[in-house]
Amino acid sequence: MIQLQKSGLIIDADDVQRLKSEFDRNSCVLLPKLLDAELLNYLQLRLEQPLWRSRTDEGIATEDVLDDSRALSLLHFVTNSPAFVTAVCDISGCADTSLFLGRIYRFIPNSVHYDSWHDDLGDEADRRLIGMSVNLGSRNYAGGYLQLRDREAGRTIFAIANTGWGDATLFRISKHLEHRVTAVTGTQPRIAFAGWFRANREDFFSTLKRPAA
Repeated sequence: MIQLQKSGLIIDADDVQRLKSEFDRNSCVLLPKLLDAELLNYLQLRLEQPLWRSRTDEGIATEDVLDDSRALSLLHFVTNSPAFVTAVCDISGCADTSLFLGRIYRFIPNSVHYDSWHDDLGDEADRRLIGMSVNLGSRNYAGGYLQLRDREAGRTIFAIANTGWGDATLFRISKHLEHRVTAVTGTQPRIAFAGWFRANREDFFSTLKRPAA
């Protein structure tokens, strides 16, 4: 098990090796129960606030994002644990990974929300290496599959429905791959903390020490 907790971190070395083999095969792995119950229960209260706003990335996606600095800061703090970042490096083979930044978003079923095929590569100043999406919804949603496809062939090579509360998916960012989240159906929204592990000169905690502008 790999689990992030308010009080620390659990990492099973055997699980890291198993996940590495799986990631090598599929370019994607599931991390069951990455967030523990204490974290999830705290976050659930934050998600119920009316602090959602619509966000559009033109031609790629439309979603709601949560404007809650407390929830986002907590998630950034735990996901940037040096031991967890090292585990992600070991699983993915991306040795220069040093920083994770993300957002809290939701897809509401039967709405204008959508996601299209894209690669998330970024540029030289923002080298995105590994994507991660952590399911924050306490109720199972329908649809909302993460799909990966071979960019040149246009063929879907992997798909997964991440519906477990606190479960996470890690997936490869590459010029050879594209990904998307399919439409959410049914009655429950898909709520996730999602973003990218980046190659950065500084880790997350070093950036906190910089003087404010």
